[in-house]
Amino acid sequence: MEQVMKMVRAQKKRIVIVDDDQIFATVLQLSLKKAGFDTSIISTPKDALEFLKQSEASASLFIIDFDLEDSQNGRDLCRIIKATSNIPIILLSGDTSEDTAISCLYAGADYYSTKPYRLQELIAQIHVVLRSSQADRENLSEQPGLVESAGMTLDVNTRILSYENRQVSISERECAVLTLLMAKFGQENSRDTIYYSIFGKEMHPLSRSIDILVTRVRKRLAELTTDFIVLPSRGGYYRMIKVDSIQRSCA
Repeated sequence: MEQVMKMVRAQKKRIVIVDDDQIFATVLQLSLKKAGFDTSIISTPKDALEFLKQSEASASLFIIDFDLEDSQNGRDLCRIIKATSNIPIILLSGDTSEDTAISCLYAGADYYSTKPYRLQELIAQIHVVLRSSQADRENLSEQPGLVESAGMTLDVNTRILSYENRQVSISERECAVLTLLMAKFGQENSRDTIYYSIFGKEMHPLSRSIDILVTRVRKRLAELTTDFIVLPSRGGYYRMIKVDSIQRSCA
């Protein structure tokens, strides 16, 4: 009988709720348990990343509150998790603005819902997100919080960029830009998407904020190595590549 119960629990989808409002989180947890889900509650982004480091922790989905009272909000946590894993994420927020919703989706959220939510609609969306998520959700790096691309490693917790036994410290916003560029290494990222993901609102047509941030990122890369470069492309896009890939294509 005990073995049967273990098998039943193993088949349940595990949903991790990240919310510092314990009353709200507990009410949601009880509702999801009644719907047949195994649930856990975590109150801070730091604890969420620690949870992911545990070998036995196998989250099927994260439900993250946008308004976490921490140095990192729910959108920041979403961006970090998505850079290091393929675990689906639903973001909840009391903010009904379109800018917040768009910025959360650009940061990697699979679904965005405002509070107060309709429980049955949220449960239905959970099933939709779980069905559409990839069957194979192996982490992109062996440790959550570490973004790895072509031998370069970014620790988003300490904001340390490492390559071939060399390290450089970067700022919070430089880290956010690099997280996006390294997670989509070699692929184009639009200035609008980067801006939305970091600042949570639409970019003014004349804003040069992302261009300035990219310039700062290039300087940090140059301090570390000449093996990587961030290239612009038409239409306001940026992509990060390894220099030897350019040399091979020109050979």
